[in-house]
Amino acid sequence: MKLQNLSSLLSTPIFFGIPLWVLLVSSIAAFILTVCIIICICCIHYHPRREESYKARFSLSKSDVCRRLSSVLHRSSSLDKYRSLLLSSASCNFSELEKNSEYLSSEDDLDDHDGAELLQSDSPEFKGVMCQHFQVEELEDATNGFAERNVIESGDNGTVYRGLLANNMKVVVKKLPCHSCQPEESFASQVELTASAKHKRLVKLIGYSTNRTCRLLVSEYIDNGNLHKWLHEFQGSLSPLTWPIRLHILQAVAHGIAYLHEEVEPKIIHGSIKSRNILLDQQWNPKISDFGLFKLQSSNSSHSMSNFTESNDIYDFGILIMETISGRIPFPSHHSQPQVNNIGFMSDWF
Repeated sequence: MKLQNLSSLLSTPIFFGIPLWVLLVSSIAAFILTVCIIICICCIHYHPRREESYKARFSLSKSDVCRRLSSVLHRSSSLDKYRSLLLSSASCNFSELEKNSEYLSSEDDLDDHDGAELLQSDSPEFKGVMCQHFQVEELEDATNGFAERNVIESGDNGTVYRGLLANNMKVVVKKLPCHSCQPEESFASQVELTASAKHKRLVKLIGYSTNRTCRLLVSEYIDNGNLHKWLHEFQGSLSPLTWPIRLHILQAVAHGIAYLHEEVEPKIIHGSIKSRNILLDQQWNPKISDFGLFKLQSSNSSHSMSNFTESNDIYDFGILIMETISGRIPFPSHHSQPQVNNIGFMSDWF
């Protein structure tokens, strides 16, 4: 009986012939919608501005700031050049990557910790020093006499060692063959110039050492190997390099290359953009190594590279994109065959 009375009451027209139950439902819906709108407005108004996450991660002198401000308006055009290359590689299907592009639309999405890392790399002992000159004995001690167990890799450009300085700072020491390098004064000047390039996507060049038998470069230590290792030497069943991580690596490398080409005066042509020269930290943030290295070579050995331009780096970056996406090693002689039929090559590659 009560249910019938309640049903009759709810069905009774109250306002302009509208039943009571319709008014109740409409009122509840309007209340919920109003609450949602208020919450959204509060979130937008009181949410910390994104600019706050971009606090200065390293200090610059006033002259550096003025110099960089003059080129910041041109930066986007350079980045667009690499991004367009990244998103237009021949007939490959990058739909999965594009779905993730919003997830990593900013290069800082995976590396909010970079500020702390950069502060750590700018250790007090090197603060205010553009590039430190080490004694050979210091680096011998750091690498245990250039012990074989400390060798990271060895190649035509020299041998790379891991080392520990007297202040317990981990470093990488690259031993270049003396016969392929410039004279000591020219070498030191070029190292100082290269060390002036400072960007979170570049491996920091800390110092150097010279003597009659060799040239030594000291740089920061990146603890997770290089991209080549994770692309081609990982033995697990499931690669940790997910699509978002791979896209993040490529975007970050593009930022580093753009900095070398647009914000350094004189510009630095890398000359060897490849997966072995992309170092990764534990959070998969990449840093470009060996930039400017070929300029440290003697005039005879670097003659073939004297005509290198930004186009060479962009071409190499395109090869790096294909290698990172496919997980396959590129053809070994891509430097000597810049006019290769890219469409046919990439279709065979995939």
